[in-house]
Amino acid sequence: MIFLKIYILVCWDNDLNKLRRKRRDTMSLSFKKLLVKAFYHHTHFDKVWEMARKFAGKGGRIATLPDIIQARLRTGLNSGAWSSYFTTTTTEYIGFSRGGNKIIIVAHNVGPLSTLEGILNAYTFWKREGDRDRATEGGMISQKDFLALESGNCGEVSVIDYDALSKLYGGNSQIQYGKFLGADEAMNDPLLNARLGPRAKDYISRHAEFARKWHQRQIDVRFGSETRHHLGLHHLKMAKEGSNPFIIFNRANFDSCLPIKKTLAYAHLIHVQQLSYVCFEHSESLLCKSLLKKPAFGVK
Repeated sequence: MIFLKIYILVCWDNDLNKLRRKRRDTMSLSFKKLLVKAFYHHTHFDKVWEMARKFAGKGGRIATLPDIIQARLRTGLNSGAWSSYFTTTTTEYIGFSRGGNKIIIVAHNVGPLSTLEGILNAYTFWKREGDRDRATEGGMISQKDFLALESGNCGEVSVIDYDALSKLYGGNSQIQYGKFLGADEAMNDPLLNARLGPRAKDYISRHAEFARKWHQRQIDVRFGSETRHHLGLHHLKMAKEGSNPFIIFNRANFDSCLPIKKTLAYAHLIHVQQLSYVCFEHSESLLCKSLLKKPAFGVK
């Protein structure tokens, strides 16, 4: 069984009566006609998943990352969409293609991890193999299932060449440990765009505008006219219209650089964090982190 801290979001596109009938003690959020409920459990993934699925019924779904993006585009910074973190049914897989090259596949609510059984099977793989030392390496699926994803047999997916992404990020270590992306870099990042979905560029533009306003507030509140301090100069530069503020910390599979058998592929749920103030590399910004959900939270 997987133990982790989680919010799961349930979405309905149009049925207003659905939300009215199902009001309960869960976190209730209305994102301008994208109707959602957020479910939380502090330990058990399977329990929160089952609560969410039961609540959603036939007309609802557990949210993908593009659903979260849609909710954020329809609301302001004070909404739960921006201020909460969510584990989504967007999934990411790393393995070898039919041609033998390393690829990343991003899928939204399709494939082996689109069901609770599939998620539990993937994240408990090493336990079943009797190798607890590798239990924190993440979910695993078979090469057969991975190739089915690549072929589109499970539904529409995005396929990204790993070596090309590595060059874009400046080496394997940057993919492994993550990279801070400015708005301009985010616009052209194939992995991030695949994760965020069809409205990725709209979201990046919206987030960048929020970040510029945040930088301006830092000048007004913290520095005033005294902007000769290096941070003051940084905020002054980032607050300008058309600037390139850092907005996202994007990380691929932490274990993607480790050896992997060609009979297996890594498999993870995608987790998106709320906006938060981050200080890094002598800079500050208003960031969101797009990460992989790992079983480091405990597999028993």
